Amino acid sequence: MPVIRRSCDYCRNHKLKCETSEGLETCRRCIKRKQPCTMQSPSSDTNLAARRSGPNPMGSLQSRPTTQNPDILLPPSSASEHQTLQLRKSIDELRRLLDERVNSSQSTQASHELGQPSYATKRTHDQIISSDDISEHRNSRFRVEETNVLPSHTDMQMLAPGRLPVPPSQMDTPGSIPSPHAQNDTVPSMPLENCVSGRCYLPPPEEGSALLNEYLHDFNSRIPLFKPELIYSHVKDCYSGVAGVTPLAWVLAYIALGIGHRLRAMSLFATDDDTSNADWYLNKCLAVLPNLLLQQPTLSLVQAVLGISILLQTSARSRKASLFVSTAMRLAQDLGYNEADIDIYGGEGSTRDEQELRVFWIAFFMDTSMNLSANRLGTQKLVDISVPFPNHGLSDSWTMTIAHDESALSHTIEIFSLHTTLAIIQAEALEELFSVKARQRSSSVLDTNAYKSFLSKLSLWRASSPIAGSESSNMLNSMFRSDVAHVIILEASYFGTLYQLHAANALARFTRRLDVFCPDSLRAAAGLVASGVYPDARRLLDFAAMIPQQNSSITWVTMNARIAALCVALAYYHVNETINRSVDLASPRLAPNLQLYKETLEHLEAAAMHAKDTILASKMDVCREFYNQVKELNQLPITQ
Repeated sequence: MPVIRRSCDYCRNHKLKCETSEGLETCRRCIKRKQPCTMQSPSSDTNLAARRSGPNPMGSLQSRPTTQNPDILLPPSSASEHQTLQLRKSIDELRRLLDERVNSSQSTQASHELGQPSYATKRTHDQIISSDDISEHRNSRFRVEETNVLPSHTDMQMLAPGRLPVPPSQMDTPGSIPSPHAQNDTVPSMPLENCVSGRCYLPPPEEGSALLNEYLHDFNSRIPLFKPELIYSHVKDCYSGVAGVTPLAWVLAYIALGIGHRLRAMSLFATDDDTSNADWYLNKCLAVLPNLLLQQPTLSLVQAVLGISILLQTSARSRKASLFVSTAMRLAQDLGYNEADIDIYGGEGSTRDEQELRVFWIAFFMDTSMNLSANRLGTQKLVDISVPFPNHGLSDSWTMTIAHDESALSHTIEIFSLHTTLAIIQAEALEELFSVKARQRSSSVLDTNAYKSFLSKLSLWRASSPIAGSESSNMLNSMFRSDVAHVIILEASYFGTLYQLHAANALARFTRRLDVFCPDSLRAAAGLVASGVYPDARRLLDFAAMIPQQNSSITWVTMNARIAALCVALAYYHVNETINRSVDLASPRLAPNLQLYKETLEHLEAAAMHAKDTILASKMDVCREFYNQVKELNQLPITQ
């Protein structure tokens, strides 16, 4: 008889039920894997903190696999350990400086129950340090940023109550700061004077620590938007009341906390508050963005605009995110991030910082993917890029692992590199097939050759990806849930490009501007391109079904691609079922296929209803038409 017990390391990391038989100490999954079944020794303090701040479902630092689980993550190198040591020393020094300058007495936390996030604690801080102290503190923080490793669990505990120096707070007066959740119809404001004085909302320290952990390990380690030390320092400054004299530091902290909520909303332990809390952080950032854009462009400003666009892209207003990504791309161009070794003021050129390269390529692949799907001009042309890819070979945190089956070796996946190389293909297609110059060419042979060339490039990209041969069940069992989400987004970007090439060729031969994701194009193209893209469409639908859907971040990011995949799959099934019936054949996999399509359709319709988007609703009507045709055909008897 199976016995459910406290999860072992393997089951906990993969969010699986840990079962064993009576009298055995090894769980069934570890027996099947032929690996030792290990458990972390219980710690009352750690468990208590975990219960208070909520579980960390996507592999936080304290739940990361160790050397006892080599199939999941390799142990850090000695160089990485040395960097971690340096970071801890730097953070200890920073802690000492803050302890000397900040009153460490416990702050009085005032919270208005009505209209606040479920955990929100309103803090108001006085300016208690001088400008010289702020300058010295910033210099010490700059020294911390020289390393590039994640803060350890010990460092993250600095945010815990009693460990973080917090200045005395003033009692909040009603109406002094807008209520966080008074955002039904209006966007709450974040007055500049409140940001300057530190009078902004923050979650309790243990909750902030958990959210920052989830952001660093489940998002930033795959899409390196910030240096970990920098965003950690920003969040720490906001809690300690020594944030900068502009809202930028608060915006960066809010971006990390908001994305942390987005990640948690897709986990097994999601609550109803996670999505609304993430939207609250987004609205606070949007309120001060116009003033930030009037400042001189800096790396932090580019990161802030990109972070806001990520929060917006993962919300019900995802179609508006492209404007913010293009703005971030323009800011990066103003700073010359697309050019290597350059000084626009006539001085000697210097090599680009690694983080500048990362931010540029993140902006590039986000902007290119959005522009291609909307059939818009690219913000950044390939011919104007002279910077290399970032050097990711020195960091293990960029890779995730997957095993195609339990006996096979693990394969590393560099999700950032895959996004970047796919964006190069997308940018070339945008310039050579979908641009005004390309549409004015009279030679159809040239267009056909270019079209086939890009299909070959996509095929080579697919073959070079370690996830090419992975099944959805293997992915869910061998990867962190957050990594599965990254893979689904990558698959959606690939399929969207593949479908767009096939549909544009089938409908217009690239002779006119055409939105292949609009309702009329979906209705016309699905049956024409089904035979060429059905396997990839079915694969995307299988992958997307592995995680929570409806009003979740993954749904909004992949909405267009999944709608196209559903239309293609239903059209393919309808055509093939009609042929099979004409020759007295029945489809053996009708029931499971139809169930998958039905569930996907219901989830997408629920999301469209939540967004209240008429264009999205029209696309869902097309999906419903295809589904009703398949359902009606399925109810007819096979021709005798």
